[in-house]
Amino acid sequence: MLTALASRPVPVANPAASVTELEAQYAETIDLLWRNFRRLGVPDAVLPDAVQDALLVVHRRRADFRGEATFLTWVYGVLLRVASGYRRSASRAAAVFDRREPLAIDSATSPSPDPFEQLEQHAATELLHRLLDELPDEARAVFVLVELEELTIEAAARALGLRVTTCKSRLRSARRAFDAACARERARHERLEVK
Repeated sequence: MLTALASRPVPVANPAASVTELEAQYAETIDLLWRNFRRLGVPDAVLPDAVQDALLVVHRRRADFRGEATFLTWVYGVLLRVASGYRRSASRAAAVFDRREPLAIDSATSPSPDPFEQLEQHAATELLHRLLDELPDEARAVFVLVELEELTIEAAARALGLRVTTCKSRLRSARRAFDAACARERARHERLEVK
């Protein structure tokens, strides 16, 4: 699996360095997948499955990586397509099965904050996910890549297979929708405080 994630051929002269590089790239890819699947609307209950499926796609399609963008930008494209499939599956399943709150899965990159920090972090993460759930899928994908993952517009456009102008337009729409969702959340919070 590690050799499938290499962004360039493994040099023969220093095999120890290449293993370290592959491990670092593998860890970076795993972190990227865990962070962004939930941001893109994949339910918590299936996050481990989504990460595994994305890793399998990366492994199988590794030969398709042509180096036109960075390796992580290419992984973002895989991530977006896998997330889309999981969102479709979740919406079909919701129509058939009762919706129960899934168990919370701890963040993969969280060190060991104290209980109060954990509670605060969990509340902030849940709020972010609720606000992201209100965005349309196309706008949400651009918003997550540019605003949360801090990709450039050009890199996000490549990952999404869009023109740069289309990506900019979707980002503007996403920002407006996100700001409106934040304003609604603030108003709801203020109403609750008044009561």
